[in-house]
Amino acid sequence: MRSNSASSMSKFAIVIAISLFAAIPSVSYAQSSDDAPSVLVDQDTESNIERVEDRFRNVFNNTARIKAYGANGQLAWLGSANLVKRENGHLTYLTNSHVVDGADSLTVEPFVDGFSLGEHKATVIVNHMTSTLDIGVLEVKDVIELASVPVIPMVVRDLAVGQEIFRVGHQRGEWGSGRLGHIVNVDDDYILSTPKAIGGDSGSSVMQFNEAGDPEIIALTAWVTTFEGDQVCMSMRIEHVIEVLEFEIGRPEEDKVSPSVDKDGILQRILDRLRDNRIRQEREMEILRRDMDECASDRARLNAKIAEMQDENQELLDFIEEGQEKQQEDAKLFNGYIIQWLQGLTDRSENLEGGQESIGEKLNDSFASVKLIVGFIKMMFWGMVALLIASLFFKQGWATKLIVAIVKFFFKTIKLAYELIHNAIVSKTDNPESPMDAINDIRDGISEEIGFKEDAK
Repeated sequence: MRSNSASSMSKFAIVIAISLFAAIPSVSYAQSSDDAPSVLVDQDTESNIERVEDRFRNVFNNTARIKAYGANGQLAWLGSANLVKRENGHLTYLTNSHVVDGADSLTVEPFVDGFSLGEHKATVIVNHMTSTLDIGVLEVKDVIELASVPVIPMVVRDLAVGQEIFRVGHQRGEWGSGRLGHIVNVDDDYILSTPKAIGGDSGSSVMQFNEAGDPEIIALTAWVTTFEGDQVCMSMRIEHVIEVLEFEIGRPEEDKVSPSVDKDGILQRILDRLRDNRIRQEREMEILRRDMDECASDRARLNAKIAEMQDENQELLDFIEEGQEKQQEDAKLFNGYIIQWLQGLTDRSENLEGGQESIGEKLNDSFASVKLIVGFIKMMFWGMVALLIASLFFKQGWATKLIVAIVKFFFKTIKLAYELIHNAIVSKTDNPESPMDAINDIRDGISEEIGFKEDAK
């Protein structure tokens, strides 16, 4: 990440003639097989305080601020770099490709013990950008003002999660600030560490301290990413950086343009631009392939999800169909019960109608009998009235006694009939199933009462 300070800049890269490459000797970088973990502080005693301060001081003094200027001489952006080699009158600074790429001119501004050593014109000697790497190298003339800047070597170490690290970067283009952190993830290409990188940290290096207490560069910072929900610093492992530098600085001569042929460096700039375009295209193709793979994976997951939803929908349809079949069966059973119930009501109604007809016939017979009895009673009544009148007229006492005896007889007979019927009705407390049964019960009760009365006499 580089820190921008201008809204526009020239994208035409001016790379110094390739002859500068030819003048650079082969570079060798230190590699350590030391398996010891990073040591920041040996022990917490006053005797080590000064030594510990020197360790961290060396990292601050080693880190420089990069300033990129556009074609109009205006400051465009800022970044960070670390001094990795001093040789043959030149200083070699390690940074990122996106820090040096596209600038019209670049300067390196080292700081020693909190003092700026001024801006020094820098030349790009490596600008390597791929889908996985972002590496830039600057060269500065070694002048007396820069003699106090310490060199920190690049060292390949065995890295593990939890190891301590230390970084100094020119965040937001300000003076360098250092932060302690630790490694949270390691793979073959990158390490992830805390705290996260901030704009302007691009090009700074990740440090660890060896057993002697000297700082070593183990990774090159370039990006910010997310790990387990937190933003972290993403850095290239230094072994990959070393491989690129050995290849780029030691390019075959046929890939270079002779300075005598290309005095102004135009052809060399064209070749460099073509190479940069090829690298970017390769990176874009790699990103495109990765995106296509992700799309294919997403499509496969989507198809699997659709198939799963189809299965769930089929299960739901089967369940609904089973429910409908069950409802139809229940409806059939219910309809059967209703039909049977209605049939039973019809049968009972027919039986009741038959019983009512029988009861009507019997009542008609009873009414005829009652009518006959009533007629007889009328005749007896008028007969008694006639006898009473005759007895009064002819003064016959025997006729009066006869009339009184007849009246007593009818009165006792009516009273006896009332008691028989009343007792029969009261004694039959069972619920009859039909009106005919009730009449039969009353009839039986009357017969029983008559028999009881006769026995009592």
